[in-house]
Amino acid sequence: MALTDTKLRAAKPDKKPYKVFDTGGLFIKVTPSGGKLWRFRFKFADKEKLMTLGEYPEVSLVEARRRRDAALGKLEDGKDPTEDKRRQKEAKKDTSLPTFEKVAREWHENRKHEWTPAYADQIILRLEADIFTQSGSKPITDIEPQEMLAALRKVEERGVLETTRRLKQYSSAIFRFGIASGLCRHDPAAPLKGALKAPPKPVHHKSLARHEVGEFLHRLDAYDGEPETRLAIYLAMLTVVRTTELRAALWTEFEALDEPAKAL
Repeated sequence: MALTDTKLRAAKPDKKPYKVFDTGGLFIKVTPSGGKLWRFRFKFADKEKLMTLGEYPEVSLVEARRRRDAALGKLEDGKDPTEDKRRQKEAKKDTSLPTFEKVAREWHENRKHEWTPAYADQIILRLEADIFTQSGSKPITDIEPQEMLAALRKVEERGVLETTRRLKQYSSAIFRFGIASGLCRHDPAAPLKGALKAPPKPVHHKSLARHEVGEFLHRLDAYDGEPETRLAIYLAMLTVVRTTELRAALWTEFEALDEPAKAL
């Protein structure tokens, strides 16, 4: 006999759970605490299975029957309705997990005070161009070493081995940040040591010997190329700063002199 709302409301809890049946495999389980749980019993691949459909009265009798009928429709198509529900649940769960990009941006925000603005921008731009496009939208817990290796090898194929090395370092730092924050459990970039080509070691120019400095200055004085180049070399020798610092120097960074400086 089919259930009615009157029968559902009249079903009182007992010392032990019991079932009140509807039709088509649908029934409600009444628990000792007073809960009324919808269940759907069916057979799939010669095995009896149960499917949870919600709790009464949040899920009404009409809605429970609609869910049962939807499950029966899947069975007619040869599908297991519980498996379909499990996949939907997993997909919903995945959207709630933090993605690699989200954790990476949190790591970047947490660390950028340690870097110059230009270097901080360079890091995030490299990640956006080469890592986020490959794995940025995936939950950070789902990324495996093979996926990290595939993303880094695409960068390696462009011949920019130093960039590849740095991206691996950034990625590993992001995963370690995620581990410390309780967002993931392992660093899939760590096992990649030795799996990527190492950048060539830099070749440094030999420094001038003391007895060679005089000849160098004579040749520099006779240099007939761009005058800015000659003056920049003189300035570098006087200030002993890195070339990048010299080229990016601002007038406000120089102390004013009481008398005009003599031309070099």
